[in-house]
Amino acid sequence: RKVGYDPARYEILKGLIERYFFDKDGDNQRAIRQGFSMSDYIKLLKSKLAENKLIHNQKVMQWALNNTAVKIGQNGDYMYTKKLEKDKIDPTVALTMALEMAVSDEV
Repeated sequence: RKVGYDPARYEILKGLIERYFFDKDGDNQRAIRQGFSMSDYIKLLKSKLAENKLIHNQKVMQWALNNTAVKIGQNGDYMYTKKLEKDKIDPTVALTMALEMAVSDEV
């Protein structure tokens, strides 16, 4: 069992990760920064969804995906952003992190 996390808020989650994932040394944790560094996996998720190769059938996930916009950087890299400031996109980010870990054989 491994867990991916955004290091920006790691201190808030550290105790929970150690408690529920029994990982005090960090061997089963992976820092995944949000931003343009997720670009390859955002593109991969986009293609999997478009090709119907990833079917989630979850209302909360659909809601989050509908709230998610993609900002394209000057180098063509992708980054998630909210369509509206009040929107929540956490499930979209979590799905992308899980996909990144699965593709890199870290789950």
